[in-house]
Amino acid sequence: MDNNEIKYTLPEGWIWTTIGEIGIVASGGTPPTRNPEFWGGDIAWITPSDLSNYKNVYISKGARNITRIGLEYSSAKLFPKGSILFSSRAPIGYVVIAKNEMSTNQGFKNIIITESLISEYVYYYLKTIKPLAEKMASGTTFLELSATKFTQIPFPLAPLKEQSRIVAKIEELFSELEHAEAGLIKAQKILRVYRHALLKNAFEGKLTEKWRNENPLKINKSGENFNIQLPNGWIWNNLGNIAQISMGQSPPGNTYNTKGNGLPLINGPVEFNKSPFSKTKKVKWTTKPLKICDEGDLLICVRGSTTGRQNIAGFTACIGRGVAAIHASDKISIDYLAYFTYFSQRKIYEMGTGSTFPSISKEQIGNILVPLCPISEQIQIVEELEKRFTLIENLDKSIINAFLKIELNRQSILKKAFKGDLIAQDKNDEPAINLLNKIFQKKDLYILDQKLITKEKPIKKKSMDTNYTIKEILEKTVQPIESRELWLKSKHKDNIEEFYAELKKIEHEINIIIEGKESSIILKR
Repeated sequence: MDNNEIKYTLPEGWIWTTIGEIGIVASGGTPPTRNPEFWGGDIAWITPSDLSNYKNVYISKGARNITRIGLEYSSAKLFPKGSILFSSRAPIGYVVIAKNEMSTNQGFKNIIITESLISEYVYYYLKTIKPLAEKMASGTTFLELSATKFTQIPFPLAPLKEQSRIVAKIEELFSELEHAEAGLIKAQKILRVYRHALLKNAFEGKLTEKWRNENPLKINKSGENFNIQLPNGWIWNNLGNIAQISMGQSPPGNTYNTKGNGLPLINGPVEFNKSPFSKTKKVKWTTKPLKICDEGDLLICVRGSTTGRQNIAGFTACIGRGVAAIHASDKISIDYLAYFTYFSQRKIYEMGTGSTFPSISKEQIGNILVPLCPISEQIQIVEELEKRFTLIENLDKSIINAFLKIELNRQSILKKAFKGDLIAQDKNDEPAINLLNKIFQKKDLYILDQKLITKEKPIKKKSMDTNYTIKEILEKTVQPIESRELWLKSKHKDNIEEFYAELKKIEHEINIIIEGKESSIILKR
């Protein structure tokens, strides 16, 4: 990609430069994970996963710390306060500012800047370059942005004082947007509370209390379930007494037919008020009987993290092991049952057994107690719920659209900021070309200081400072060498993935000897 293609006309006093020119770019590293001496120290160390859903501008630590010796004996580096940390793989585009000295793994390209530049100005610009960074990345297994490519990314350098004014304006406008977001989040919480209260009122009989007074019933029984006290005229009944329950099964592998004929296979997850049928496999009939659901049956997830979720089938289909089909009798409306199981979803999930992969049985489903009222009142309850749920869903959509508009506003603010359109320029500001020359000087001084510091460091142990390939080590070894020792002696000691990649390349030249849980390697001679 020609970087000139993305450059636009800058205001007077600004200049185009590159990320490589405004700071010192360096990758991070990972100390060998098997050495406990390298971990649990007082040096903050972050990975891209630490930034998943991270909203703050600054970061002080990640999930793990490394020790001073771990830093010394690996490719990890200590980045000063104010450095900008940019994730360059898995995924590309997370960005934060170091709140204190810290290190990163190799999934980052980090920028060390001098006092001739404002960290927040660089941070906000990097928030805009994710699409460009992804286009410049390469890789087959996953995309990665190389240090060379990262340094080539164009950078619009504004005068130093203007950088400060731009950052102040961005933060002012972003603060207003964050305030609006907080209001939307509060509204979402209120809707969730209202939805729950609405369902609780429905199955306590409060939603149809006026209707029931106008349509008196002769039955008079009550019970308790899900912290509900039933009104007169309602009874508790086991789901197994009022519906037929079918548990799904996995069809034989050779029955799959993705090209057409046969029935759709539904294996979860299904979700309330959302169609589960958009991506379903087709299965063809076999001699082995397949469990099916009819159009209008209630489907409930019975395995895994989605246990308890439900939806009504839109057509006849096969159901897999992850789903149960509920075929209602004339005693209960399937829509009424769908709303009740949605209300009870959490409690149904908690019925599951198994810590890693919870599941519920047919018997457990059949024992679910349902607050049963006459069909006429069930229909009335469904009508009332549908009216109110439609309102809730419309409000939800409005809130989601408002969130999207806020994000678009953020992007618009940043776009204007780095085109020079967010604030007025001051002709008295020192031109950015002078600032760039100062940056070059400061960078040179920083690099010189680092070289002096490196000279004063103690020499690392020779055994930890090898740059030999696996093959080079094996060529000098007569006896088999234990795999872990080979890894730590090789140049891949800081990256186990690279170690295994080289092993695969020379697998036809080596013998692997396995004894119990240990393995040793020797070169074929």
